[in-house]
Formats: sequence, C-alpha cells, structure tokens
Amino acid sequence: MLKKIKFFLNKAIPSFVLNPFLSLFSLAYIDVKSKLYAFWKIKIYKGVIIEGSILKAFSSYKIGIEIGKNVHINQGCVLNTRGEYIKIGKDSTVNPYCILDGHGGLEIGESVAIATHARVVVNHEMPDNSDLLGKKPLKKTGKTIIEDGCWIGAGVTIISGVKIGKGSVIGANAVVNKDIPPFSVAVGVPAKIIKKRNEK
Repeated sequence: MLKKIKFFLNKAIPSFVLNPFLSLFSLAYIDVKSKLYAFWKIKIYKGVIIEGSILKAFSSYKIGIEIGKNVHINQGCVLNTRGEYIKIGKDSTVNPYCILDGHGGLEIGESVAIATHARVVVNHEMPDNSDLLGKKPLKKTGKTIIEDGCWIGAGVTIISGVKIGKGSVIGANAVVNKDIPPFSVAVGVPAKIIKKRNEK
C-alpha cells in the first residue's frame, strides 16, 4: 500500500512544487525542468545544483541515487539506477547531456569532472545465431567505479563493470572496456594507456 502511495505522489506532485521543496529541504538547487522519479530514494546534500535533468532512482537499495556536496549536474543529463544505485562524491561535475547507468552499481568519487556527452552504459549479452538483439538480457557486471580526481573527456563511453583509477584522464571519444590504473592517461577505441601522469 505504501509503495502505491509513493508512486501516486511521484506522478501527482508536479516538478514546480516538488523541486523547490526538495531544494529547500536539502539546501540545494533543483530547477523545475528536472524530473525526479522515486524522489524518496534520492539523497541530495548541501550545495548541489541540478539543471534540467532526469533522475530515475527506482532501486532495491534504500537510497537509489546519492549526490554529494557541491555536485553540479548540468542540463540534459539522465541518471538511471536500473534497480541498483548511483553515488556521486562531493565537488564533482557532470556536464550537459551525459548518461549515467547504474546497472551493477555506479560509484563516482570526489572532484571528478565528466565532460559533455560522456556515458556509462550497460553491455548486452552477445546474441546467438539470429536472435533479436532487443530480446537479449543485460549483461551481469560488477559495479562501475570512477575514483577521485578523474577527468572523463567529451563523448567518452565507459562500459559498465570497469574501474578507472584515481586521478586518471580519459581522452575525448574513448571507449573504456577494461580497468584503468591510477594516474593514467588513456585514449582511443578501445582505450589504451599512453602515459602515466606521475611520470617525469
């Protein structure tokens, strides 16, 4: 019964009422163009700015989306837990039109910069013979981790289940399909390490 009431409230309360209330409650700013689904599973800390984005927090966890202090999520972003969770550490920035998929769990560290049109996406099982792609289930993966101080370039694609080590830089339009060690600079499709940031 409680679950049905929550879903009703989510549909019944318009953004221009809900978002200012949540902003005041969290000491944050959520503009009225943003859409928050399962808002009771979203935890927002002081100083957060959310502009014209979609947050889908339906989750088997108590908190589906957790956004740390002073995080800025720019316009046109989509955060979708897919029943699991997304956590973003303080002082991080998600620039316009990024897609963050929480399948398997997504953890983004502190002071991470994610450039425009970057995305964390889910892999699908490889189809057998002539099976239709749309009927294949999502591939089971471990959680995706982007550690503190990383810079994810414009248009980067991160395949779920990888770990990008602390302080790494991923060049524009790269595809990350395996773990990247800390303080690496990686570019290309698939992403390959071209140097270490702590090398002289």
